[in-house]
Amino acid sequence: MTSSDPAPAHLQPSITSVTRREIFDYLRGISSPWWGRLDKVTFLEGLYDLDRPAFENSLLPTLRADIQQHRINNEDLDDDWIFEDSRVELSDGPDEVLLAFLARTVHPEVAAGVEEAMKHVEELNRCCWHRTDGACVHTSPCRAALYTRRSGFRPRDRWSPCR
Repeated sequence: MTSSDPAPAHLQPSITSVTRREIFDYLRGISSPWWGRLDKVTFLEGLYDLDRPAFENSLLPTLRADIQQHRINNEDLDDDWIFEDSRVELSDGPDEVLLAFLARTVHPEVAAGVEEAMKHVEELNRCCWHRTDGACVHTSPCRAALYTRRSGFRPRDRWSPCR
């Protein structure tokens, strides 16, 4: 998924701000970084067009240049800057943007290993499943990270990850 255009107005997030905050708190508290085994830029390239022109009020021309300057050169942004930055739409954008980000964090090329990925999947689902936000993260039989929308959700319908 590439987030290069603003979300249509009709795509209002159904994952609540409370659930998003709980997810971000979980990601802030784990021992491994959200970008996993990749570097930050490589992780984000899989989700965003980092070379899209920046907002008018930005001093740097692109998100890539901003990341390079503030996360790599200056190191003057915290690791969790991404959770509040409106350009990446995790805190208030469409559900699919957040879900694609979460699926990438547990993808085999990103996560340190299967056990770690499965632990994160379970915890991320706990954040979403105990609410009625309608989304979950899981792995496929080939261990690729996926996300799904729940329709007609009933707690006993919860997907069980394969081992």
